[in-house]
Amino acid sequence: MKNFLLFISIVITFNCQSQGIGCWADFYYTQNGPTTIFTDYSWVAPANSWANDHSLSWLWEFGDGNTSNLQNPTHNYINGTYMPCLTLTMFDSTVMNTCVSTTCDTVISVSTTSLPNQMQTNNNKKTLSIIDILGRESNEKKNNLLFYIYDDGTVEKRIILE
Repeated sequence: MKNFLLFISIVITFNCQSQGIGCWADFYYTQNGPTTIFTDYSWVAPANSWANDHSLSWLWEFGDGNTSNLQNPTHNYINGTYMPCLTLTMFDSTVMNTCVSTTCDTVISVSTTSLPNQMQTNNNKKTLSIIDILGRESNEKKNNLLFYIYDDGTVEKRIILE
């Protein structure tokens, strides 16, 4: 029996839909050794999409007590499991309202020397299935969050950008 671990992101959104505005925090990350590169993938719906009368701010909480206000920060982790969160705040001056959205994900930071051999390389893995965020079988699609389930029980989260 093969076990696999699937991490699900937590999304908390306070949208001002009655004011005709909305914001949705989202991000993805890549890891290079102890360095994690976070990329903001959020989107907003200001009251006037043609006007530039809104401002955005980002608050990253990396899950280890450190924070950043950059849109696309990098962060160094020591070995462990962390839950970084991104809080996106949009102020729309057209309707004088604020929208706040927060999302969190799980980051596992391990030195490559401590990883089991089957996790260091993807050469011998065979893809069993690809599923989307709703758990439906899927083909490889660009600009979508997909989970690749391998025959060795590992799961990989991917976004392939155009």
